[in-house]
Amino acid sequence: MDANSRGLAAIATAADSGSHESGTVLITGAGKLKIGFSPEEHAAALLEAKTEGKKEGTVAAATGERARIAAIVNAPEAKGREGLANHLAFSTELAPAAAIEMLKAAPVAAPEKTSRLDGKVPTPKVDAVESGAQRDRAAGLSAAVVHQLEKIGKKPLARTA
Repeated sequence: MDANSRGLAAIATAADSGSHESGTVLITGAGKLKIGFSPEEHAAALLEAKTEGKKEGTVAAATGERARIAAIVNAPEAKGREGLANHLAFSTELAPAAAIEMLKAAPVAAPEKTSRLDGKVPTPKVDAVESGAQRDRAAGLSAAVVHQLEKIGKKPLARTA
């Protein structure tokens, strides 16, 4: 039973008893409800209700905020725009629909380069030497390189197996 229900149950019970002593309820002719609790009892009940209300509100707010953040950063439109998605999710109070519309309008970030030559030099295609003919060709190329080195007066390094 929540605090509101407990409070209403106490008022109903007191009203049914018809007593007007401390801890009971009196309904006046103007329809106003007077509660005959002592000031200390009233303050304690009020503090308990406020504390419980704040706790419930905090839990609800945190759950809602987590759902909002997840909707923004996990949206398909966030792919390639992760930095903007994180900013919109964590640094603004935008609704997910508005944030996703902004993500759609933003350009997709270029992939990060891992080398200063990325995109400038094609990736070489190197085949593994497998057949006898390919081995012969590789040996022929090695011999050609050795010949060219000797021709310019350089001694090739000894090959280790």
